[in-house]
Amino acid sequence: MIATTRRFRLLVLVLVTLALAPGLAGFWAARAATGSSPFGEGDLAPAPLREGNGGEDAGAVAPAPPVVRLASGPPPGFLVIGHMGAPNEEVENTIPSFQKALDLGANAIETDLCLTKDGVVVHWHDWSPNDLIAKFRQLGQQGLKYRPYNPNLLSKWRRKVCQLTLAELRKHYGYTRRGNPLGTSSRSATPINTLAEVAAWARQEPRLQKIFLDVKIPKDGERFVAPLMRSALAILRRNGLEEKTIFMVANENIARLVQAALAGSSAGLTFDRELVPGIIIHPGKFSAVKNALALQVPYASVGKPVATLLGWTIYRRIVANDLQALAAHNARRPAVPLRGYFPWTIDDPTEMKTLIEMGVHGIITNHPERLHALVAQEP
Repeated sequence: MIATTRRFRLLVLVLVTLALAPGLAGFWAARAATGSSPFGEGDLAPAPLREGNGGEDAGAVAPAPPVVRLASGPPPGFLVIGHMGAPNEEVENTIPSFQKALDLGANAIETDLCLTKDGVVVHWHDWSPNDLIAKFRQLGQQGLKYRPYNPNLLSKWRRKVCQLTLAELRKHYGYTRRGNPLGTSSRSATPINTLAEVAAWARQEPRLQKIFLDVKIPKDGERFVAPLMRSALAILRRNGLEEKTIFMVANENIARLVQAALAGSSAGLTFDRELVPGIIIHPGKFSAVKNALALQVPYASVGKPVATLLGWTIYRRIVANDLQALAAHNARRPAVPLRGYFPWTIDDPTEMKTLIEMGVHGIITNHPERLHALVAQEP
């Protein structure tokens, strides 16, 4: 009995370790990249950065992505979607990043929306600087050139976006090079953009086919949905972008409020499916198509797990099941057909190839140049 118990504990330990390994690896890489250590500041000295090297440490040689070829071409209208633009080249969620994504072959962009205290819709990822994901992002993500710049933990300006005016947000927040140490005063000159500014740019870009707007309002922020959507839709309509736009929402209650705000609008909506870290026993419970059908919306999107045991294997199975469900749903000629299925965030060319050949309608990626190189191949 004791031996059996020990074997069971060992099995659990192995499974948990495998499940958390990718996330821990990313955490340690981020800590190393910022020159900080969990054992105290100053244990790791940040390497100097070279300009124009994509934000990687000086002297580091990034492994080249594998060369892959498609067995069959993508479906008509396939979208190469730059995640926050091209964040491995420019400051995320800014016009230079969106422009760079299009220059690298994207025909769509994904970007994040928050609402300031004075009612301005801005492109900023983190609703609160104190959320767990926001704190990890402040350490710097591997492969991205910049990381968010935030006030220190004791600052009175370390607040939710909805508690800051646009002027305060721009004064106290922004971006810094990923390799800069924590607490640096060095900031990028690229400003946080408003939706009005981005829309004015987007209306003049014929290459831009779709805009995915990820509404970052958390589940306890329902009162902010109406003012954000009212302002966003007015801006999109004024610039002729409403029909090009798909809103993305991860929380069901917020998604239903966004859906209500979209009544009579030509903009689309996807109730985003995010996979939990750890061990997924029943992949069928994480269907993005089920999310779409529950809200009767025409688009589905699903995120690839970062710290999940057998993450890619599970993810691929979910996508395969979803695409079968999508085809079966559309075969019944429903009133609301499913018009698009979009995985995110996929940066590996081999995974891109697999998803394209499975029949997805577009992919959200930090590397639009890799995805474009695949879909631009001659059949």
